[in-house]
Amino acid sequence: MDKAEWGVGSKKGAVWGFFKEFFPILVLPIVLLALLGWLMSSSDVNVPMDEYNDMLKSAAIFAIPLIILAIPLGYYAKGNSARIPFAFFFPVYAGIWVYLFTNGGNIPLSLPEMSVGALSISSMHIVLDIRMLIYIMMFVCLLKGIMAFTEYSANREKFQEKLNKGSL
Repeated sequence: MDKAEWGVGSKKGAVWGFFKEFFPILVLPIVLLALLGWLMSSSDVNVPMDEYNDMLKSAAIFAIPLIILAIPLGYYAKGNSARIPFAFFFPVYAGIWVYLFTNGGNIPLSLPEMSVGALSISSMHIVLDIRMLIYIMMFVCLLKGIMAFTEYSANREKFQEKLNKGSL
């Protein structure tokens, strides 16, 4: 591996990398949860939203490292060896983040007392077990992290040409 070019990067790319991850990871879930809360409050079903608010808070806290890793990932161009650690750890941590966010693949669902016509339900508590799906997704994230090395070798020549021309 060649020497890493730590100072060679794009500030515009770093800002783009930040916003590219900030909106889908933090803003979109908050908007969706607010919309879900509004829909639940306007309907006859009265579902307690406390569990989902707690899940969203933990997801936001665990997403902070993802957003921080997105900045150098956007800053360094493909083919720069300084990008490799960030391109490796970003998808690996994304898999860990999803595991933590879903409580290891066990999502609790509970419905309060409700009645529809003559049918009434006192309450319902179930746990949605999606562990195998989460494990498969974590494996795919690990493979994507390993692809950082392939990305480096595939783009190294183009990066060096741009570096020699001074267009970076």
